[in-house]
Amino acid sequence: METGLQITFSIQFAVIGIAHIFRPDPLIQFCRVLAAKGEAGVIIIAILSLCTGSFLVAFHNIWTGIPIVLTVFGWAQLLKGTVYFLFPSSGLRMLERVTPERRILFRLPGIPFAAMSVLLAMHVMRAG
Repeated sequence: METGLQITFSIQFAVIGIAHIFRPDPLIQFCRVLAAKGEAGVIIIAILSLCTGSFLVAFHNIWTGIPIVLTVFGWAQLLKGTVYFLFPSSGLRMLERVTPERRILFRLPGIPFAAMSVLLAMHVMRAG
């Protein structure tokens, strides 16, 4: 199960990272749409984060080596989803900061996503 999750999230991190770096505008537009929905838009992010985080926490509890990256990501998503559900105004403030003028701040998270993708892919290839 852990290897399957590592492959799945390696692919997802690659796509998300590349999109953040090279195609941030559609992602920025999506954030603007969610921000326009107010706290209800934040709940969409909360649901996705909570689902992703709880799934990883339940099925990928590895605290050694490279796979720890995925476990920590899962806990971070669980925390983010919880905070956004309980305090949606904090999530809304984050969404409102996303603007085309701040595109560079949206590109920067693509780098750790791409790095996590490479790390997980290398780990899976070495283990398999």
